[in-house]
Amino acid sequence: MIARFEPASATSGPSTSSYVIVALLRAAVGLAAFVAFTGVVLWGALVLSGIETSLKTLLIVATYAGTVRVVFGLAVLVVLVLRGVESVTSSADLNPSLGLDLLLPEDSGTGPGLSAALAGLSVFSLWRAYLVGLGVQTTHRLRRSWIFVVAALMLGLPFLYHIVVASHLGGAPPSFIQRVEQ
Repeated sequence: MIARFEPASATSGPSTSSYVIVALLRAAVGLAAFVAFTGVVLWGALVLSGIETSLKTLLIVATYAGTVRVVFGLAVLVVLVLRGVESVTSSADLNPSLGLDLLLPEDSGTGPGLSAALAGLSVFSLWRAYLVGLGVQTTHRLRRSWIFVVAALMLGLPFLYHIVVASHLGGAPPSFIQRVEQ
């Protein structure tokens, strides 16, 4: 049997396809922003270290590491599908946590900054940071210890961002959907 979608009436609000288009655009813009930001930060760090480099090479390294972001997006999609539509009560439910904050008890008493920063540390962020470090070490023929220096930089910047933003906002940084709704 072939499933058919009925056209939405004028009073029912935005259609599901518009949400899909917004989600795909958000993913593409987010990936492009990640690649650009990572490339520029790496370029600046390497230039300050006195290492001759090109932005093009670092953007390629960031693009390869960006594939982990796509895998992370698929993991989030799997979690949302397994939870089901009935578990979504607000836009915050569309951002399931896959980070270290899952290890904290609900009444742990940690501040919003620390819990938001721990939410940003996941297997995917460690994998991405390692790939960026490995790419820089390989393309620039640096010592192996540079893998960990670059990985620490790639983990440290988002960690600090989450702590600063969450402590000023009193919670996790707002998602794109929450900003659009406001």
